[in-house]
Amino acid sequence: MKKLLYLFLIVFFSCPLHSQNKYIINADKYNLDFENIYKKNLNKKPKIGLVLSGGGARGFAQIGVLKVFEKYNIIPDLIVGNSIGAIIGGLYSSGYSATQLESIAVNTNWDDLLSLRDETKRTDLFVDQKQARERGFLLIRFAGLNPIIPSSISSGQEVLNFLNNLTLQALYHPFTSFDELKIPFRAVAADVSTGKRYIFDRGSLAEALRASSGIPLLFTPVEKDSASLIDGGIISNIPVDVAKKEKCDIIIVVNSTSEINKLPENAAPWEIADQLMTIMMQQPNAYQLSLADVVIKPDVNNHLASDFSKIEALIKAGEKSALEKVNFIMSLISEINNKETSAPDSLLQFSRINFLGDSISTELKNSILNSISSNTTSISKLKHLINNIYSGGDFEDIYVELSDTILNFHFKLYPIIRNVKITGNFVVQTSEIENIVYTLVDHKFNVNKVVDVTEDIISIYRKRGYSLARVKSVKLDPSVRELLIEIDEGIINTVRFEGNHRTAEYVVRREFPLRKGDVFQIHKAQKGISNIKSLGLFEYVLLEIQSDEKSNPNIVVRMKERSTDILRLGLGANNERGFIMNVELRDANFRGHGEELGLSAFAGNRDKGAILDYRIRRIFNTYFTLNLMGYYRTHNIYTYKNEVSTSERYWKRVQDGEYRLIRYGGLLGFGTQMERLGNIMIEYRYEQQEIRKLIEGGYFPEKYPIAILKIGSIIDTKNSANFPTSGMFLSIMYENGIKSLGSNISFTKLSISYENYLTVFFQHTLGIKINFGAADATLPLAEQFSIGGLNSFFGLRQYDSRGRQTLQLGGEYRMRLPFSIIYPTFASFKYNLGMISSIPQELKLIDMRHGFGFQIGIDSPIGAVNAAVGRSFFLPKKVKTPPSVGPWLFYFSIGYDIDY
Repeated sequence: MKKLLYLFLIVFFSCPLHSQNKYIINADKYNLDFENIYKKNLNKKPKIGLVLSGGGARGFAQIGVLKVFEKYNIIPDLIVGNSIGAIIGGLYSSGYSATQLESIAVNTNWDDLLSLRDETKRTDLFVDQKQARERGFLLIRFAGLNPIIPSSISSGQEVLNFLNNLTLQALYHPFTSFDELKIPFRAVAADVSTGKRYIFDRGSLAEALRASSGIPLLFTPVEKDSASLIDGGIISNIPVDVAKKEKCDIIIVVNSTSEINKLPENAAPWEIADQLMTIMMQQPNAYQLSLADVVIKPDVNNHLASDFSKIEALIKAGEKSALEKVNFIMSLISEINNKETSAPDSLLQFSRINFLGDSISTELKNSILNSISSNTTSISKLKHLINNIYSGGDFEDIYVELSDTILNFHFKLYPIIRNVKITGNFVVQTSEIENIVYTLVDHKFNVNKVVDVTEDIISIYRKRGYSLARVKSVKLDPSVRELLIEIDEGIINTVRFEGNHRTAEYVVRREFPLRKGDVFQIHKAQKGISNIKSLGLFEYVLLEIQSDEKSNPNIVVRMKERSTDILRLGLGANNERGFIMNVELRDANFRGHGEELGLSAFAGNRDKGAILDYRIRRIFNTYFTLNLMGYYRTHNIYTYKNEVSTSERYWKRVQDGEYRLIRYGGLLGFGTQMERLGNIMIEYRYEQQEIRKLIEGGYFPEKYPIAILKIGSIIDTKNSANFPTSGMFLSIMYENGIKSLGSNISFTKLSISYENYLTVFFQHTLGIKINFGAADATLPLAEQFSIGGLNSFFGLRQYDSRGRQTLQLGGEYRMRLPFSIIYPTFASFKYNLGMISSIPQELKLIDMRHGFGFQIGIDSPIGAVNAAVGRSFFLPKKVKTPPSVGPWLFYFSIGYDIDY
């Protein structure tokens, strides 16, 4: 019975339809009054799915494939990406062209972006944070008394910030789902808690790309819906089945994964990891590739996934491989189109064709006549034909009518636009937008041209950092032939914070500069994310844009809180002080208000001490700051004198004596932060000072209480503590020992320190240093200035001389060497000029000491490693007299300088 019914249906639908009544076929139209006007390609047959695999740096070849696809108008209807494929596919789906992606790939410093360095930039920290971070190299976090083993080396915040910036600056945003992007998109990640695959189809696009590309152990997993997400390549490196489930007619795979190669004997750990991943994924990859219709395999197998050089060559390889497959892809598209239009759905027989309604071009008429060469056609073929014409954007309506064997094509053109009206713009002037839309005036309305114009309008906003601006609606008023374009500039509806379970909300809210009612600006959002991350309270910080039922943007700042009970260890050693170690226990989020309570102790060959401190970095929502400290410190200090010599040409400084400087007391400081640039402080310090004799010579033992009121300011914008390449440091301090406050000695003291660094040609850094100090004759030894040492003056030992007046000038040329001794390595030449005296006197250039030296430095994880040799000399005061020179001195230092 079923066979007879099936036979009947075939015969029935294969018979020509002779209709005495009208039979109408309408084009699939779209309404102009909707937000995403780019959703216009309604007759896209077949549905093309593009699957972009992982492969690390090899994945840049995918950009070359996209360039070829653009050239041949092969437009995907869906993109599925994993790892690097997710990044490229997600950005392409959000409106970046292949050329723009190429520019991003070539101009990004990927090695720096993916490096495992500290992700909080020094310039994002407050002054006291900069100083604290430089006292230790190893930080251990605790949950109660149990140490927390990190799940990764890096939080991946730099990568997340990079992706967040790119996705927010894209032309299209996924307010409710990834189907709202210019091309629908899916990203694949792996859930390490369940071992299952996680498919992103909505939410934060940056989060999806970061999760899909999160290298295990290197980057912190992304927490999402109780899942812990890492690189999707762990489970599915070529997710063809995802495109299959989305009912794609043609699935094209760009496979940039590697094959199994023989590893060199000295293979790096990441090369071994890449090989292991390749071995594990061979069988799953083979199965996924068998589901694809087209596989494009760029010739990049010899390129390491971790090698981000020669990106242009990778892109070229992608272009070459795509060109080899273009004809086959086009033939597949034609084959499926032919099947669709030749289906025996209902055959229509006609005697002639009429063109009714608005006049159309002869070229279009001939194209229609050529596509229907006989007197019989099908409904599906006519539908495909008029949809293709309609997608050109010129017609408001197209339909075909079969009436008494006459096939009538009805056309209604859009009217000529006489005026364009812009509404909703406040931050961008109407005249600037009119300069773009004037091309539409006095021309027939065309949807495609209007889409191009709307994208150009949004581009203006993006260039100015208004990342959430969008064209809300486009309406055509045919009665007055006016085009109405309504713009939503991205006014923030709400700002919400999630994930700060222990931290009070005001602590993070005060760091985020955007508020409800503000127009969203990317640079303010980036600043807010950097500010919150620099608090040190969160593993990572993510900005997500959500929308309500009226498509108003809601800003969600999501954070993953981390333990703030920390143990910090620091090590240092140098030729002056010997070995020193620092141990610090700290609650970096005391009471959940971002306050700090810490106890630290340091001990070494010549230094010992302990410090208990309580700090409020920002008092409520102000920039006022409070610091309370109690301390005990001892430092052994040599004194030096000139060796007796019969020669005026040579001199030498030798040890004369040694004393122990002991100081203990308390400090109360109050001031204001100048954001992250610096601070202004007023401090009251009361302490007991003692000069205790160890070896007599060059000093007098003494003991006394001292009370000091200090007013000063520090500005610190150096990008690195050890080897800065940019920024400056300025410290101005005025101190007064006041007897009425408890001091045994009354004095005044002024000190100024200044540094500035400039880098030219990427690796050549020039630096200057100026230190000036002046005080009255009553300034005690413990408070006096000093000269000498690796970081002060070449040719002299540390604390070579002490005095109440000093001027020290220094110049430095530093070059980053083209090779590294494991870590970045630098060579420097330094020149010093200065003097110091026990009593104030006139500063004369002829009396000043000179010094110069050569230094090799390594920027290592435990701190700077430096080795230097230097010499000091005096210029002759008499003509034709040789300079008086001192001996060559050798210096070395390893680790952080934790001499408090």
